[in-house]
Amino acid sequence: MQRQLNIIHGDLVTKRTQLVPLSEEHLEDIYRIYSDYDVIQYTDNNLHFSKEDTQKYIENIKLNNASGNSLFWVIRLHDINKIIGTVSLYHIDGKHYFASVGCLLERAFWRQGLMFEVLRKIIQHAFEVNLLNRIEAQIYVGHEASVNLFEKLKFTKEAILRENFQIEWKLEDSYMYSLLQRDYLKIKLYS
Repeated sequence: MQRQLNIIHGDLVTKRTQLVPLSEEHLEDIYRIYSDYDVIQYTDNNLHFSKEDTQKYIENIKLNNASGNSLFWVIRLHDINKIIGTVSLYHIDGKHYFASVGCLLERAFWRQGLMFEVLRKIIQHAFEVNLLNRIEAQIYVGHEASVNLFEKLKFTKEAILRENFQIEWKLEDSYMYSLLQRDYLKIKLYS
């Protein structure tokens, strides 16, 4: 008998941020973030060259959210009330209880522990509210900051996926990291 997967989307709050579902009102902020090459370069997102690119992206995200295939939030910093990034659970698989996680952060806010804080909340939401069993993160092998982040979050490196990641029109390798619900519960118990 299969258990029911909850797909619950809504505002989430951390010490320094509020995570809110993406909407049309975020177009300017998403464009600013996704048009920065340094932010996009190690992801599978396309660089946004125009606000029309961003509009299409938002429409696509909203369709995926509505179908239950993804949960996508923008990251708002409390103290300056500014959107500084995005985080998502995507490729949500209700039969096998897993999803992939993705995140982007505006360059001015790198290396301040913000994404660690945000991802801890997303992980909690994924396992405790949406009842997932597994979260996956694929990371380009050259992106050391992301490797360090997911290792700090206690994800396990499972494999190197050969030439599955396109970076600057060249196929590159990526790491597959994962966190299981049982590992999360152990970490939670001891922290």
